[in-house]
Amino acid sequence: NDLVGQFDGVIEIPSSTVPNETIVPQIISGFSKKYQGLKFRLFSMDSIDVIESITEKKYTIGFSGSKPNNDFEIIKVYSDDMVFIGPKSSPLDQGFASIEDILNLPLILREEGSGSGGIISKALKKHNLSNDNLNIVAITDSVHVIKALVASGAGFAFVPRSCMNHDTTTGLLVYELKDIESSRDFYFIRHKKALLTPLEESFCEFVSSYFSK
Repeated sequence: NDLVGQFDGVIEIPSSTVPNETIVPQIISGFSKKYQGLKFRLFSMDSIDVIESITEKKYTIGFSGSKPNNDFEIIKVYSDDMVFIGPKSSPLDQGFASIEDILNLPLILREEGSGSGGIISKALKKHNLSNDNLNIVAITDSVHVIKALVASGAGFAFVPRSCMNHDTTTGLLVYELKDIESSRDFYFIRHKKALLTPLEESFCEFVSSYFSK
């Protein structure tokens, strides 16, 4: 197969939502050009579920927005932060949103098992608040659904900045966050005791070299 450049196999990759919608397509495209003929099966889930699924040996590798414990080998793939988005009919007239602003607005959130959801919960806790203090109108695991809901005027939301880069969605205003620390890292992870196929080993080497450039 190395000689003729054709491969027959499947690589299964669980990934949290943000890397699945940003960096994973680029990696798969690059790897597929090198190893033609293989197939990928992608599974979108929150970061906690990605880590648990690999721990339980359902999968061997994945992408997560939360850092796992020392049982894992990790490669940091990129860093990101959060912005606050709203519809064009937004009552906010400044370029930022504070905790006080957020408490008075209808919100669309991601589940707490996601890295994004965890950041918001942590920020609220610093102000002696919780999700119970928020006016939550919807919860979803899809950033695309969140942006569509906001554009339709259903509410406001926190989304990763990378998911707004080159965004063509109409009807969205973007605000910087005030008094909320939202920086986070994303990781490619594998369990140290996992037995990888040769293709998975090659994929790990590709990811490592891709992010060492």
